[in-house]
Amino acid sequence: MSEITQSVHKAGKVLECLFEDDFKGKTIKEIWDLTGVDPQSARRSLLTWEALGWVVETPVSGGKASRWIVAEKLANISASYRRTALEQIHLIEENYKRITGEELRA
Repeated sequence: MSEITQSVHKAGKVLECLFEDDFKGKTIKEIWDLTGVDPQSARRSLLTWEALGWVVETPVSGGKASRWIVAEKLANISASYRRTALEQIHLIEENYKRITGEELRA
């Protein structure tokens, strides 16, 4: 695997890790423990995701560590995908009814 491919792979693992546990976020140490991505690489990945608006860093009360959580941008993308998928489903239902005269049933 090339160095660039490895970096993208690590960055993907870091982001996916933040989806776990009801999106409560993770510290860099937790990310390292869960993914095996070293802290320096994890931090670089997180800073890149942050610059793109995908994650945000939040302070942990009572300590100097911080948690990284998925940003609202992901929820917006997810909602947009859901709307688009539902529109496609409704179009299929309408076409089916128009062609067959029957309703689709789940």
